[in-house]
Amino acid sequence: MEYFLLQAKGFLFFFATVGILSHIIGESLPRKRFHYDAWPYKPYAWEEDGMFYNRVLRIRKWRKYLPDKSKAVKSMYRKSLGTRFSESHVERLIQESCVAEFVHLMLILSSPFIAAFMDGRAALFCGIAFAVGNVPFVLIQRYNRPKLIKLYRAAQEKKNDENACKENDVVCQNDF
Repeated sequence: MEYFLLQAKGFLFFFATVGILSHIIGESLPRKRFHYDAWPYKPYAWEEDGMFYNRVLRIRKWRKYLPDKSKAVKSMYRKSLGTRFSESHVERLIQESCVAEFVHLMLILSSPFIAAFMDGRAALFCGIAFAVGNVPFVLIQRYNRPKLIKLYRAAQEKKNDENACKENDVVCQNDF
């Protein structure tokens, strides 16, 4: 029993420390350095604009049941599209999805370090569970980002159309 409690304390210490550090690092990362059209955030053809994740993993059904830290931590940028949104808001959501993917990938890569706080099979089991537990959050970002990119490009087109109308001093009507 004492051994189990020692292992549990090691896991909780690792989990809390890495969780706090990942939050601090994630919030301090400059969003402008995350480019949705560059590796590794760029959508791949096989992802089919995120539909692969829904077709194969049924992500649309279970993603809403996972926790969203931005709902609990009020100082974080809200990860909601809302009913009224701007081009800059959608761009920020895309950047936030890149940052979230980066942080969860770093958490996955940090999982072997749990061996510093635990030993034996317990460390192996908890390390694998910790890594696997972060995978759904990466998948959600990969699923959502292509939709946000389409929305962002549509908002850019609308803005460009409106600017062209203003420049030509012509009355334009957009269906968008």
